[in-house]
Amino acid sequence: MMRFLLFGLVALLAPAALTPGTPFPAVEAETLAGAKLRLPDAAKGKPALVVITFSKEAGDASKAWCTRFVKDNGQLYQIAMLEKAPRLVRGLIKRGMRGDMPPALQARMLLLFQGEAAWRKTVGVTNDALPVLVTLDAEGRITWSHQGAFDEAQYQKLRQHAL
Repeated sequence: MMRFLLFGLVALLAPAALTPGTPFPAVEAETLAGAKLRLPDAAKGKPALVVITFSKEAGDASKAWCTRFVKDNGQLYQIAMLEKAPRLVRGLIKRGMRGDMPPALQARMLLLFQGEAAWRKTVGVTNDALPVLVTLDAEGRITWSHQGAFDEAQYQKLRQHAL
């Protein structure tokens, strides 16, 4: 009985993963282009992919997903968690990101400098070096999520939900 109670308590305290059918958590932030953007509102009306990264490594790993998705004419949004980056180097990080990204994608790249712990819990991140991918339906509800490096089989699942 005690073992069951302990398991139940651990389950209640575990991070909440993204659940299909639930609305994507509302977030408003400055984009890499300098404008404000609010998700999921900006994505409504058309299925979308939201790529969330918690490190430079995850950003690098997300490029294959993003390049392929944009090539397939998907609606892409990205969220970069930069809270851990020292304030002194944030400008350099943003400049470097701009240099690696076309202007059209900069307008859909949200930069978050606070609330990282809550986002970690919400998306259930298991490895900082890998991107978290979330597909949304036309109403902003989650349809699929995955964390990992590019994989053709997973990309085909993503396509079913966001293209």
